Amino acid sequence: MSLTNSLLAYKILILVLKIEDAAGHINLGEREYVVSPQFGALTMSAHHPNKGVDRRVSEAKKPFDWMTDDQFHCLQLLAQNYDWFLDMFERLVV
Repeated sequence: MSLTNSLLAYKILILVLKIEDAAGHINLGEREYVVSPQFGALTMSAHHPNKGVDRRVSEAKKPFDWMTDDQFHCLQLLAQNYDWFLDMFERLVV
């Protein structure tokens, strides 16, 4: 992908996030997760400091050989911090 296409894709992503946020469809930490999964998880833990780590998520095993450890870790961060993804994650790793 050329630099011009990358910049255009980035501008479109920012525009989409602004539109969805204005419509009230972006929840706490979701925008940050798109930038960096670790940043999104950090944002969520800062706003919910008493929320513990779900052992089912943290001890889950990677379901596919082709998936990198980093990709699986990002899915774990999603499942630990966003209830809307937890059920899908549990079905994925069972």
